[in-house]
Amino acid sequence: MAEAEELYREFPDKEQLAYIRQVIEGVGRHGYELDSDIERYAKGWKFSRIPRVAAAIMRVAMYEILYMPEVPNGAAINEAVEIAKHYEDDKVVSFINGILGSFVRTECAEPEVRNVEAQPETEAQE
Repeated sequence: MAEAEELYREFPDKEQLAYIRQVIEGVGRHGYELDSDIERYAKGWKFSRIPRVAAAIMRVAMYEILYMPEVPNGAAINEAVEIAKHYEDDKVVSFINGILGSFVRTECAEPEVRNVEAQPETEAQE
């Protein structure tokens, strides 16, 4: 518990806040697309069967992979897996890793992403 309290004593800097805003807004804007991608790669699983935390983690990773070229695909997957280890059992962690790995191998055969979203001008000027 002391570790968690220490974590919350620090506040995000401007760059971290811009990242947080971009991810939250982007995942919200592309939620349907991200959920469809997750379901497509979750062979034999309906999206509704996927644990909510696992789905949220995959949404963020897929958003980073598709729309944030500054985040390497491997880093997005690794961070997703590491976060999942704190909240899900080993089977779900492996499931997340498998879906994200398959997604990158299939959708990102070329280093290009589907679409690079521009950051809002207010944040770009700060």
